[in-house]
Amino acid sequence: LKAVGVKPKRTIRCVLFSGEEEGLHGSRAYVKAHEKEMPKISGVLVHDMGTGRVKSIGLQKRYDLLEVMDRVVDPFKESVNLEELSLRNMMGTDHLSFLPHGVPAFAVVQDEAEYRKTHHTESDTFDKVYPDEANQGAKVLAAWAYNVAMLPEILPRDPKPPQSGMFDSPEFRQRRQEKPKSEEQNQEKSKPRAAAEAGR
Repeated sequence: LKAVGVKPKRTIRCVLFSGEEEGLHGSRAYVKAHEKEMPKISGVLVHDMGTGRVKSIGLQKRYDLLEVMDRVVDPFKESVNLEELSLRNMMGTDHLSFLPHGVPAFAVVQDEAEYRKTHHTESDTFDKVYPDEANQGAKVLAAWAYNVAMLPEILPRDPKPPQSGMFDSPEFRQRRQEKPKSEEQNQEKSKPRAAAEAGR
């Protein structure tokens, strides 16, 4: 966005979250630290699954946002080969931390690519990145964030946001009674997650 010289009407932030697999720790800490800003954030879009091409955006069953989100993606949809928007309820990644605050938060739908082969393994290294697909994902995030930032108003809040404890299931929590793992066992990499956020 900086390279092409555009000047959005609202602030755009790119945030890298860590600790997602261990319990959404990074995004939860971000939300807590910026809690007073949540009413000003128009929307959040998370890119989570690594190198796979972005195919669509899951709108968390927010049918009320389908029309405006179509307007957001239409200008760049063809250039990045984006499919029709989905009402899919995406789970298991950092956009969930924003939902209890009513913030419209979504995750992109991606090709699996190397996800089930190398993701979260010792072979999950930079040579497994598909450069063209990673660049395509970056374009989707940037164009989406810019177009959301240029809307006349921020995106409508969720009238019935989920309760803040809704995502405190075992898959998002560390087991408190589990014995501490050794430092050697705890070497599993925690990849940052990219999120484009457009606010007032």
